[in-house]
Amino acid sequence: VSRYDYAQKKLREDGFKLVDGRKLLETIHFLTGAEVVNTTAENIAKSYVTTPDQFHQVSDEIRRALKELVESKTLIESNNQFRITSQTEQRIIDEMNRWEVPSYKIKSEIVKRLKGFDKIKSLAHFNEANVNYEFYCATDNDEPLINTGNKTLRIVFHDFYSLGHDVYDYLQQVKDNTQADKNIISIIPNTDYFNDIEKLITEIDQITHIENTHVNASDDERMVINDFASQRGEKESVRDRLLFNAYINSKAVYLYNVYNLSETNFSQQLSDLQQRMIDNIYTKRIKATISDSVAKLIISKPKNQLYTLFASDEFGFFDSSGNFIGDTLSVVSETTVLMKNHISGRDLEEKLKEAPTGYSYGLLVCTVAALFRGNKVIARYNGTDFYSAEDAGAADIFAQAKNFGKASFKAITKSLSYNQKR
Repeated sequence: VSRYDYAQKKLREDGFKLVDGRKLLETIHFLTGAEVVNTTAENIAKSYVTTPDQFHQVSDEIRRALKELVESKTLIESNNQFRITSQTEQRIIDEMNRWEVPSYKIKSEIVKRLKGFDKIKSLAHFNEANVNYEFYCATDNDEPLINTGNKTLRIVFHDFYSLGHDVYDYLQQVKDNTQADKNIISIIPNTDYFNDIEKLITEIDQITHIENTHVNASDDERMVINDFASQRGEKESVRDRLLFNAYINSKAVYLYNVYNLSETNFSQQLSDLQQRMIDNIYTKRIKATISDSVAKLIISKPKNQLYTLFASDEFGFFDSSGNFIGDTLSVVSETTVLMKNHISGRDLEEKLKEAPTGYSYGLLVCTVAALFRGNKVIARYNGTDFYSAEDAGAADIFAQAKNFGKASFKAITKSLSYNQKR
């Protein structure tokens, strides 16, 4: 079937009333040969009509017809100009169309693109009062987008292919399945963009395929292939923009509630949900902060100055005389319960940075330093047991993070006598 016959049949079957496919291609052929004006949609429409009055009647339908014939590869559009495909082009187009791109490959490409979006990257870390909380961002098949290594806090980006035909039912299913999951935010993409995204990924892969399989192409074929290859950049740009829109103009689900997202509210809305998740998961966290550098001062300061190191009541370890009065503090209770037997500083840090405490290193090392200064723990470092902050070498334990990590600590359940300390 010739391209002229195909165009005529195509437009007739698609319900075009004012535009005939054969006549449209004949008009484009004439303008291309005349080389007087560019073959833009407007110039094609002007040349198609026989009287100026007809222009406004048919121009919209001609634009739609041109779009359909481009999609069917009967025409090629480049720089807003249209031309009829040559025999060589048609042959290569037919070969490209025979190259089927499987859904798993399209999924893989979508995941690859999502990994590069800055708005998604920014979700991996959330800072509250100088404490960094890591969020594990992944697909609903648990393929990492941003792998922080910590899966306690999760943001799940659902795959287009998971949604099926009824997005409402799928959304309801996600709500039901995650209604008790305080640690999961679900992102459901906008499916309005999917057909175009899928089409573009397919076309880009077909261009790559034709390049790889025509290494020894003729001059005519090479010219056609290079022309298709030159379109790749624009197609990739449109693909990324549509994919971005699909996941940004989406819906978020958290604890059975649904939130409509957009480019203007995406970052703020997700930040609010992340804060809610942290509140729900890290229920024993300390919001006040303290620098790890204070630990060394806790060991070296005169007793009557110790209380001046702490601005928050949550760190009320010492009274004005330097006596330890912090036994009822939550940070002390959560730390000492792990010290029934000797436990390394590294293991303490690993356990207490998890939910529900979420302690920072600074908070932990200062707490242990206060316990040690208050004669509430025994420290063991480099094979030596230390019972008092005044012991030679005791300050080294808190001088560096690596020293603290290597040291081990055990809570004192009863007061030690002078001879026991010796």
